Order: sequence, then C-alpha cells, then structure tokens
Amino acid sequence: MHIDKKTSQSPFQSEVSQLSNVHFSKERYPVFWAGFNVIKATIALLHLCISSGKQYKKIVLLSGSDYPLVSNAEIHAFFDKHPDIEFIRASNVSKSHSKHHLNHIQRYFLRDWNIRNKLVYKVVMKMVEMIHGFLPFQKKPFIEMNRKKFDIYMGSQWWALSQECVVDLLTWIEEYPGIDRYFKHSFAPDEKYFHTLIYNSPYRNKTELGDEEPFRTEEYKWPIWPNIHHIHPSLQKWYTADDADEVLSSDKLFVRKVNSSVSSTLLNRIDSRIKLSEKRVMKAITSIWSCSHDSQKA
Repeated sequence: MHIDKKTSQSPFQSEVSQLSNVHFSKERYPVFWAGFNVIKATIALLHLCISSGKQYKKIVLLSGSDYPLVSNAEIHAFFDKHPDIEFIRASNVSKSHSKHHLNHIQRYFLRDWNIRNKLVYKVVMKMVEMIHGFLPFQKKPFIEMNRKKFDIYMGSQWWALSQECVVDLLTWIEEYPGIDRYFKHSFAPDEKYFHTLIYNSPYRNKTELGDEEPFRTEEYKWPIWPNIHHIHPSLQKWYTADDADEVLSSDKLFVRKVNSSVSSTLLNRIDSRIKLSEKRVMKAITSIWSCSHDSQKA
C-alpha cells in the first residue's frame, strides 16, 4: 500500500495493524493529479509485490476510491478462468491525429510541484502550461531508444497484470531510462506509461482483444475502456445510492469511484449482496460435503 507523502500514514497503519497481509511501501511520494509521481508510487508497489517472494495470479492496481463488487472467492475464480490474459486495454496516441491527446504527450507539463495551497497550485500550473503552450519546442509523438521506436499508448490506469508481465515491466524500466525521461513531463502519464511498455511488447497479444483498441473519442471524452473496473465514461463521477441499479448490474470486479461519505448507502448494498453470495457458496459447499459424507457411510 502506498500512502501519499502529503498525508500521515499513521491512521492507515492503525486501521490494519491486526492484518498480517497488508504491507506499506517504504518509498513514498507526494502524488499530484496528472503528475509523474503516481508512476513512481506504482513502481514502488510493484517492487514491493515482487520482492515479497510470493506467487500471484494477478497483480491488481487499486486506489482508495475503488471497491469490490464481488466476493474474494469470485475474484479468484475470475482470474483462475482467465490465467493468460493481461487485463489492460489501450489505443495508439501517436497515430491518433488527435491534437488534444497529442498535446498531452508532446508538450511539457510540470505537475509534481509540492505546493500545499490548492488554489495557488492550480494558478501556477495554469500559468506554466500556458507559457509552455507558446514555446516552439515539443517532444516527438513517440519514444526513440536503443534503435527502437515506441509508439505512445493510452488507456485506463486501473489494470490487472500477471506476475510474469510485471517482472518484465520492471526489467524494461531499468533497461530503457528514456521512458521515464519522456513521461516525466507528460500529462497524466499513469494512463500511458505502462500501456506504452506493454503494447510495444509481445504482451499486447495476451490482452483481452489481443491487440490495441481503435482510437475513438466520439462516444467518450477520453478513449479509455475499463479493464476490471466499472467506471463512468466521464471518469469523474462519484457513484451514490442513486446509481445502485447501474453498479449492481455491472459484470466488473470493482467499482470506481466511491467514498464513505457520498457512497455509504451504495456500499452497504454491495456488502449485503457479497454476504448473500458468500452464504450461498458456503451452503453449496456444506451440501456437497454432507452428500459425500453420507455416501461414505453407506
């Protein structure tokens, strides 16, 4: 678990002090929206997973705004059913002809300034980005390193990857430092960094569609399709009890975005459904065990 360096870690540690399977990253970064530090935080978490020595079916990226829609048993069953799929989808930005999205990778953005006052931060960011908008130099819409050309891909930040894929990702990050240099000053690199690495590798053939997604923006503001999360197309909506029918009918494993203030009633309904599902599973297991036991007696 990574706790934003701008926030005290103590309350979180206190809440899970009795749980032996929750681990906190010693590497902590102040995270800012659309900044590169979120990449550093994610990489720190991936190193934490791999260095644990444990074997994982899938390594799933979650935030504090995510909540499971199904039980742990159902999550395990889902990944058991799809052991060879990398749950990450992406579209090619480099060849998109979208001025809006190309600006996000070709212009220079400085999002990780540790300015505590939110208003001052927004004003400074706006001024810096306006200045950079008038500057003549831009990055290329792709990355060139070690005689290799990497097109830029983008998709949902929230993915689930195999341990093998994560190990290779960490290796590539070490081998190609130009990846960090390129994305350090891009806008929202969390929606591009890992996607670019995977979709310039053989793992693109192991994704859900086995290839990249067509780049479309006519339906959504962002050409981002969910992987294992139920996400509103705006990417900004906080789900409440009013959205219960939509959320509870989803076939995804998690919902995003929810919180304990505006979403408490919805979360209670989700919990009730999960508990009911768990009871049914236990009843079925008990029934099978009872039948087996009776047959052995006979």
